[in-house]
Amino acid sequence: TSARTRLRWLAPRRTGTAGRKMGWPRRSGSSWRYSKSQPSAGSSANYLIRFERAAFINWLGTNTSPPAAEFFPVSLVSVSGVEAGLTGLAFSPTHRRLFFTAAVEDRNDPVQDGAVLGSFVGSFSWPAQQEPALESCEAPENLPAARKLESICLLRENSGGVQALAVADDDMGSSHLASLNISLP
Repeated sequence: TSARTRLRWLAPRRTGTAGRKMGWPRRSGSSWRYSKSQPSAGSSANYLIRFERAAFINWLGTNTSPPAAEFFPVSLVSVSGVEAGLTGLAFSPTHRRLFFTAAVEDRNDPVQDGAVLGSFVGSFSWPAQQEPALESCEAPENLPAARKLESICLLRENSGGVQALAVADDDMGSSHLASLNISLP
């Protein structure tokens, strides 16, 4: 049980399932835009991807090559020899951190879902001009093992941490919204 990440389930909602392997955080810093790439079949690498924000915004909607990006390989926890893959990101301007959700699935296909072995919430510190550093990666309290956390959205930030929402699904068409209270390490 984690003392730093507390999860509370909100009303369930029925939705269809859709998989995407790239994701954009809801907010970005003043001059950077962040993304992620999760492991695929034959690969165990997670990457954080950073674009210069103005160049990225100017590129949107064009039919040109994307702007220059920096790729940062990051390692997360493993379950039964399978590394967790990033599923969601949210940048905290107050804390200058990237908060994330991640999940471990038993699968050999980068698109098809597999059995969920665990889901995690954590953060990366990312000081200016440095590489990201993993600060925490833990399973939230009250999270059933079969639920896969798919995304995170920050609601409130204070000196002790953040309040966030996360979406979890069971790969059977049912999605659940969860409230997270994340204390800083």
